[in-house]
Amino acid sequence: MNTDRITLIRFKTHDGRIGLGSGLLVNERTVLTAHHVAEGTDHRVECAAGPRSVVSVLRSGSSAVDLALFTLAEPVKGLGALAVARVDRTSVGVLKACTVGFPRWRRDNRHRRTAQVDGTIPTAEGLAYAAPSGETEGLLTLVGNREPGAPRITTGSLLDTEVGTGACSDSGSPWAGMSGAGVIWNETVIGVVRSHNVAAGQNSLTVTPLTALELLPPRLRKRFWAMLGVDDSAKLPVLTAASTGTVASVVNTLPRSVPDFTGRDTVLRDLLDAATGDGAACVAAIDGMGGVGKTELALHAAHRMAAHYVDAQLFIDLQGFSRDRSPVPASSALESLLVAVQIAPDQVPAGLEQRSALWRATLARRRALLILDNAISADQVTPLLPGNSECAVLITSRRRLIDLEGAKFVTVETLDEPSAVELLKRITAGTIPVADEDDEQMREVVRLCGYLPLAIRIAGARLRRRPQLGLSGLVTELTGAHGRLGALRSFERDVRAAFDVSYEALEPDARRLFRRLGMHPGQDATVMDAAELAELPRDTTERVLEELLGDNLVQELQSGRFSLHDLLREYARDRARRDEHPSERAAAVGRLFGRYAELVAAADRGLSPLSPRAPAVTGTPEAGGDPDLAVSTARLSPSGARQWLVAEHANIVACSQSAFESRSVHALKLTVAAAPLLLLGYADDAGALYETALGAARALGDRAAEATALLGLGEVGRFAGRVAAARDSLEAARALCVELEDAAGLARAFYGLGEIERTAGRFSASLQYHGAAHAVCCDAGDQPGQADALRGMGEVAQALGDLESARQHYGRSLSLSEEIGNFYAQAYAYLGLAEVEQGARDHAAARERFERAEAICRTIGNRRGLANARYGLAEVARATRDWDRARADYARTRAICAEIGNLRGQAGALLGLGSLEEAIGNGETAVAHYEDANDLCQQIAYRPGQATALSGIGKAALEGGDPARAIAVWEQARVLCSDMGLDRRVAELDEKIQEARQAYGGPPGASGP
Repeated sequence: MNTDRITLIRFKTHDGRIGLGSGLLVNERTVLTAHHVAEGTDHRVECAAGPRSVVSVLRSGSSAVDLALFTLAEPVKGLGALAVARVDRTSVGVLKACTVGFPRWRRDNRHRRTAQVDGTIPTAEGLAYAAPSGETEGLLTLVGNREPGAPRITTGSLLDTEVGTGACSDSGSPWAGMSGAGVIWNETVIGVVRSHNVAAGQNSLTVTPLTALELLPPRLRKRFWAMLGVDDSAKLPVLTAASTGTVASVVNTLPRSVPDFTGRDTVLRDLLDAATGDGAACVAAIDGMGGVGKTELALHAAHRMAAHYVDAQLFIDLQGFSRDRSPVPASSALESLLVAVQIAPDQVPAGLEQRSALWRATLARRRALLILDNAISADQVTPLLPGNSECAVLITSRRRLIDLEGAKFVTVETLDEPSAVELLKRITAGTIPVADEDDEQMREVVRLCGYLPLAIRIAGARLRRRPQLGLSGLVTELTGAHGRLGALRSFERDVRAAFDVSYEALEPDARRLFRRLGMHPGQDATVMDAAELAELPRDTTERVLEELLGDNLVQELQSGRFSLHDLLREYARDRARRDEHPSERAAAVGRLFGRYAELVAAADRGLSPLSPRAPAVTGTPEAGGDPDLAVSTARLSPSGARQWLVAEHANIVACSQSAFESRSVHALKLTVAAAPLLLLGYADDAGALYETALGAARALGDRAAEATALLGLGEVGRFAGRVAAARDSLEAARALCVELEDAAGLARAFYGLGEIERTAGRFSASLQYHGAAHAVCCDAGDQPGQADALRGMGEVAQALGDLESARQHYGRSLSLSEEIGNFYAQAYAYLGLAEVEQGARDHAAARERFERAEAICRTIGNRRGLANARYGLAEVARATRDWDRARADYARTRAICAEIGNLRGQAGALLGLGSLEEAIGNGETAVAHYEDANDLCQQIAYRPGQATALSGIGKAALEGGDPARAIAVWEQARVLCSDMGLDRRVAELDEKIQEARQAYGGPPGASGP
């Protein structure tokens, strides 16, 4: 480069200091520099021809387009105009370029001397790092060869400043002052060194291409190009790797990257970040289960990075996990690598240490990229690592090579669903008939493939070979009798074979634990679950689980809970069937079921201390203690029981169903969890357990257990709004309990039937059932049952408007509950008393009782009661015109009820929100809430709620000028209230209907029969 064109630019910064940057004379009077340099004032340009003053500055106005032009007052004669060119970002390779500027490290006293950086610019699209938002041209990277004695180019500001009497500030890079230096290829300008170096690799400068000017507004863009001597930027010369000449004699043994590589954006970014750094060679270790696409990812990243490593790009398969092939010894791998970089075979030394030393020396002055694929251990790869910081190494392994010092670890998971579907679409492009390309079936195929790339590729290949099979046919094959592993194989690929390699590399204890984890009916297992299955001590189990985690055969998605990928689970079960006797497998799951049965009983007793199932308490683990460590034959503490049930509810259901199917003696014992799970709000799980219990009881001929299961199904049906099913179950339970002379069960059946009648608004029938339940409990001395029946009688009295009777019933229920220490019943008694006080408009007393109930429910983990208490507090807030608090409490109630599947509670919250919005004049919002509530109430046959919703809709219709609709919906509400015997509400509705008809000209007269 002609150094007469190089300029030093001095200017005054905004804080009064002297800033320094570089520039390039593109013609006699025009200096190209960076926008950041032009942001100051009082610019002065120094060049070989002497100092020059600046008469005008053209700024881009954007730090993203870091370009500016100065016009000099006096020309520098003898300089012609430089050509300008565009870099072709689609060509693969590098072009040689250089830049010259005035960096700080070349300062001598108060004088600066130039320094030149020669290097290469990777041209392949996507190789630009950290392009600013909106800069579609992207940034270029100049990978430099420093002159002897020059410091390393590091990340940091390349704008320099002076303080005092010309001394440099202490902060900043030794290359500060290079900001604005022009980047040249063969006397052609490509771009400008950015004001801040965003390092894209070792010893590199970040460059703003001149074509970034295309991002500027048209008028400003035209002025820039005109000053650069360009009439039409679309006709700029284009520089490609081919036209400039690529670096010669590059050693490249990389296999091709698959053309349908899909997804992985985040992990690819992590990998590219990991493959850059300072000091020794950058090492990124990629781990993941077999078939997850580690090699594909490494190759895709390598091809993205290859142009940065211009001397060598090497790939070697170390055969760490290869069937029928032994791992490649490090010494043999070094021999292959040395020959690949053109070391004569007779010059390769014999010993491992000597070969490793020669390898490091050979790469000492080279920029090389190395893929060590399929490694088995850190010991295998350590001798292969270069010592040169200009090199990068990508290692793939099924194991996490934690002993590899200085490595950055990147774990590859299975694909997310959108990426998995996209991969399948790319593989099968042009194969499946358009009518058959159904996204739902695509999603089902990739789900059955476990989102594992290897499995998806095999499935896609099958469709390519047999397009007539179609997606539906492929789904059928994957769900057929041979199982997914049988279907996911081809001539070249086999998921089972990929798993075989990992499995066969395990020690015997690890193999057995892996097989047994696949036999767990649930989705995950604790350490003690695994220990029971494998019949190993806890400490041994923990050690073996660590090995399986390291080999990516087991996942730990939550701390202390271990699971298998779907396909690995199927493979583990298949290995257990092949490698173990049926009696061994039965004994293993029997131990697991027995452990769960003990814990279920302990948890049930912890949450239901008054249950007749509970034996005398002989020991209580500390609250919150780990059940793996403290299983008691008595009970878990209440908090420990809640924690365990919440963590294990899905596994309990799975184990119960599996135990029933295998005719295990533990099947019925596991269903004991249904009652506490319903208490905690897990209605679906409780229902599934009661269904299992019913099947097991009938299979065993156990009539008492059958009655208990029917009672439970009735309670679940009530809770979930399945009224007809609930009534059928309770009627069947009542008949059985009469036959068995089971007083406690009979009282539960009466109570449940009474609640169904109350919800339906048949209050007379409800009162009869609750009275019958109370009488049975009194005869049997069942105090908990008496408390429940009294509470039911109080609810009926309250619905009928008899607040004094309701108060007496709730009070007696509370006294009994406190006497026997039944916190569950206490909470509901407080809720009833609070509602009575609210009806009597004693809002302070109501709030105090709702808060007492809420505190008890929170302590015992009763989410259903918690929702009721929060609803009551919302009602109090609405009555006291605290609108914001009321709205928040209704919304919280609705959220809790949605979480636990309580449709009636959701309807109540919607009714409350409707009445709130109605009170503050938001008619449209109120109607929307009322209509949603009406739909829910119809769905669950909750007639009192439906009547309330219709009343609200009618009022809004009347106020909105639609009396006909108001009268129609009020008449519907009147019919419901009349059927329920709510005479007072019928009278209120009659009055409203009459007033509406008279006011709007309708016919007078009673609306009733």
